[in-house]
Amino acid sequence: MFYNKNPYTLQIEESDGKTRYIVFFKDGQGIIQEIEVPRQIYHEFDEFRKHDKRQQNYFDLHIEHFDLTDKQINRRALRQSKCLEETVIDRMRNEAMKQAIAELPEIQRRRFTLYYEHDLNYREIGEMEFSSSMAVCGISCGVIVTSPISRKAATILLPLDTSMPTEFIEKPP
Repeated sequence: MFYNKNPYTLQIEESDGKTRYIVFFKDGQGIIQEIEVPRQIYHEFDEFRKHDKRQQNYFDLHIEHFDLTDKQINRRALRQSKCLEETVIDRMRNEAMKQAIAELPEIQRRRFTLYYEHDLNYREIGEMEFSSSMAVCGISCGVIVTSPISRKAATILLPLDTSMPTEFIEKPP
């Protein structure tokens, strides 16, 4: 913790072309004492005062004061914490998704990654691969959903992304 008041006060007096460096402090009996110190000692006291002030500012600005409850701190969080069940389900879904994506053919995997991770649309992917956006959409949507390997990815992906064109989704037999 920091003191709100320094136990000493610094002062510079200039008179007759001479500079005096003075430190005021209270002694053990509470009487204010004045002492003249060399310039180097004065600057050391001044550096200590500045350092103490920086520490006070840092504490006031950056360190959370403990008058908040856990519930209030959690409410302030940008992302609310998940319960254990949601965390486990998310991890299982992520692992299944990684496995399904790893089993995709190279073209599908590349287009899938460009679309979902790099936020490119079908036209941009088509331009990169010198093909039409319909060909890209057919590969990245239709084949992902209709191929047996990719059916896993579709069952994992569809609950998360309902914007996938429905004309490419194969009906189960």
